[in-house]
Amino acid sequence: MTTSALALAWVWPQVTERRVVLIDADPSGSGLLGGALAAGFATEAGVLALAGEVHTPSAADLLAHSVALDSDAARLVLPGVSDPVQARSLAALWAALPDLAVDLHHQSTDVIVDAGRLGHAEEPTSLLGEADVVGLALTPTVPAVVASAAAVRRLAALRSPRARPVPAVVGERRPYTAREVERALAVPVAMLAFDARSAEALNAGQSLTGRWERSLLLRSVRALAATLMAGLPAGVAP
Repeated sequence: MTTSALALAWVWPQVTERRVVLIDADPSGSGLLGGALAAGFATEAGVLALAGEVHTPSAADLLAHSVALDSDAARLVLPGVSDPVQARSLAALWAALPDLAVDLHHQSTDVIVDAGRLGHAEEPTSLLGEADVVGLALTPTVPAVVASAAAVRRLAALRSPRARPVPAVVGERRPYTAREVERALAVPVAMLAFDARSAEALNAGQSLTGRWERSLLLRSVRALAATLMAGLPAGVAP
């Protein structure tokens, strides 16, 4: 999910003309620390520093503990944990995040959360339940579709009466088509291109050229962003 979330954060300011903060909330350990953030960041940045230093964090605190991904600071990331054991200390922060997201929304800043794989003992369940919209990345394979069918049912029950999750199929005909996955899940699905070269460049934090901006991955993620925005409640959409 990290690649999808990072790509979505990259295109979000282009699609919405708003700043975005990617919250790295994967309880199994950050996928960004060894990739896009491998160059390192200040010790006062990240979810652990925010949770440990601020008892009742504000939107300003969250921004202060985030790291810019671009020169304009239109794309920020709040780095996650390096060890799954560290996730145990973050429940209070996740409980506070929905209110912080509302405050940030009024500051022309949107929040994207990478929650990692569903079912982890320390998953940020409150965020999955209270998010305005939830995306679920999956590959078009039998094991992934079976697991995603259960995840869709669980998230739909957790989020009722909010919008159902939006499954995003990564790759067409690998080996099944998006239409076949859609029939199996019995809900509409979005598509993400399988573009290994662009995903590798994104995850490695490489300089992103104009050619990369026109990649299959980014074009498909822009379409996913439009789908997610269409599912936002009235008054929330950018």
